[in-house]
Amino acid sequence: MRKRAIILNTAIVFGFVAVFLRLVDLMVLNHGRLSERANIQQLKHEDIQVRRGFIFDRRGRELGVNLEVESLYCNPDAVASPQTAAYDISKITGRRPDAILAKFSSKGRFAWVERKLNLDAAERIRRMGIKGIGFMPDAKRFYPKGRLASHIIGAVGIDNQALEGVELRYDKYLKTPGGKILVTRDATGRTLSKGEDIEAKGNNIV
Repeated sequence: MRKRAIILNTAIVFGFVAVFLRLVDLMVLNHGRLSERANIQQLKHEDIQVRRGFIFDRRGRELGVNLEVESLYCNPDAVASPQTAAYDISKITGRRPDAILAKFSSKGRFAWVERKLNLDAAERIRRMGIKGIGFMPDAKRFYPKGRLASHIIGAVGIDNQALEGVELRYDKYLKTPGGKILVTRDATGRTLSKGEDIEAKGNNIV
């Protein structure tokens, strides 16, 4: 009986020692490596869309400018109550709930949900507090003269890439490589905070 108690007590002591050594390994020996890995997972410089330069006529009137907007994205694996979230977002964006739900069902950890939202719509969605979604600063090309000079000024695509007209002919002047923004995310990919844009803006032309 006494021998059995000694064996049991010895096993318990060894168990505590093993747990203690593991804690020392995690908290002391591997602390730097684990902290570095956590920082890599949480802090990341992400691309932001190019702000193209403005286009003016000879009198200094604006022909092509940028509107500040935000683009909505999601981490499909982290979206809470996707059906409810899709319905609520659809009421603001006007997009069908099933189309938004399809984005929430995408593979991977990133999918665009809605591009080029005006700031009011983005803020209304942000106030919903939906987990698993986030917003990226963006720019939308706007032509104050409308169709009046559209055949000359041209147009750009969803990513502000030049398609035709002056926009295409002088593209190398109007655009620059995209900027960066420092984003902090949690383990699910949810945005916790954003730093200041390291913005890249193109040159204006007349």
